[in-house]
Order: sequence, then C-alpha cells, then structure tokens
Amino acid sequence: MQVITVATDVNNEGFTNFLKPSCEFYKLNLLVLQYGDSFFSNRLKDALLENYLKEVHDDEIIFFTDATDAAFLCGEDEILKKLYGFNSQLVFSAEVNCWPDRTMEATYPSSSTHFKYLNSGGFIGRAGFIKQLYQRYPISITANHPQYNWSNQYYWNYIFIKEHETIKLDHNCEIFYNTSILLDDINDFKARLQSTEQVQAMYNAEKQRLDKEIISTNYRVKSHATGSLPCHIHFPGPISKLLMDNGYFNTMKAWEALPHSSSK
Repeated sequence: MQVITVATDVNNEGFTNFLKPSCEFYKLNLLVLQYGDSFFSNRLKDALLENYLKEVHDDEIIFFTDATDAAFLCGEDEILKKLYGFNSQLVFSAEVNCWPDRTMEATYPSSSTHFKYLNSGGFIGRAGFIKQLYQRYPISITANHPQYNWSNQYYWNYIFIKEHETIKLDHNCEIFYNTSILLDDINDFKARLQSTEQVQAMYNAEKQRLDKEIISTNYRVKSHATGSLPCHIHFPGPISKLLMDNGYFNTMKAWEALPHSSSK
C-alpha cells in the first residue's frame, strides 16, 4: 500500500505534527507529491496523482490523504483488512455536508448515518481503477459548472454520482473519520468567520459536538455514532483546524510517546 499526499509546504505544522509522524510511527510508506508554485486549485491534487499513477502497477493499493489536516491511527494490515471488507475497488471518506455544490444532495443515495456525502480528503483503492476514472472523466471536466473548477471535491462528487454502484463511501467510519462542521448555510458560515466572537462560538459548539460524537482512548478514536475505530482522521475546515491547533486531538498522537518522535 502506498500512501500519497500533495503538499506545497512540507514544513507546515499540520504536516509535521500529524500526517508525517503518524506515517512514520505506523510504518506507512508516505510519498509526498510536491508542488512548488502557487496552489491555485485543488484540482492540482488529481493532476499530480494522475501523472504519478502512469508509472504504477494497476494492482497497487493507493491511499490518498490531505497533507496538513489529517493523521493515521493504525497500520497497513488493519487498513487493508477493512478495505477488502468493502468489496470495492475505491472507497472514499464520507462527511456530513454536500460540498461545494449542495444541489447534488438530491442525487445522493440514502445513508444509514449522517456521514452521507463524499469527502475527497481521503480515499483508498486500486491504482488501475483510479487510472480508469481519470481517463473516463478528465480532471478538466466542469459538467457545465465552471464556478467549481477550483474544487477537486466537486470533481469527485460528480464522478461518484455517476459511479455510485462501484465507488463506496465509508458511511460507518470504518477507515475514515471526518470532523466537518455541519453547515446549514454556507454563506452564513463564511460571514460568521469574519467575526472573532462568532468563530469562538462555533469553536465551543464544535468542541461540544465532538465530545458527544467521539472518544479518544489508547491513541485511537471511537465513534459513538457507529461504534467504529477509524484508521484515519481528517480535520477539514477552519474550525476543525483550530481544534487541531489547540490540542483537542493530541490524545490520539501515539507517536508523541516515543522519545525520538519527529514531531517534537
């Protein structure tokens, strides 16, 4: 299994304190595809991944993760065992929001949990199948919605709706756990981010929500909603990143127990 991420700054604290040391601790083979210019579009993640996969054997298992707001919580054996249980060539993280285009909500299959919608910050599958999807759906595709050219999550949402019978979402958080804040109104959320008081209020509310949804024990996260022990955790969005920066997730950092930890 090859873990892959895309980063413009390998000195970013999220990368050096979470993703990198977690891969080292759990002996996961991490490859960083670096982009040294201005990061003007998240579609670059897929452009770099697609180019890399051209030289990869079709049977290789690829685990893609965001670089600066994610960490692993276990090793390869557990991840692969859970992947094979999905009986799918590609499994994506699932979250509570249909982002960035909420008009897609009506086209999504039903889900038994509130982790209903695809999140592109974490996915795992066979290299050959991912290559086939890139060929079938060029990353330049806009589906008549050029306002989302910047978003690789829009790109993968579009593909999932077309391919939902073959691509699986991790609704029960077996492999992936996503801490996305629930957005009733995206524009209102963006407006609230302009106010320090509103950000603090959202921070407090999100901490209370996560206190009810998850427990961190023995360096693992357990979901109260699904009873699962995820292998990978992702903290997308500014509020989750504040929680990450302020130490909310530090109890899961098994690698900090080592005196030679690279995160120190």
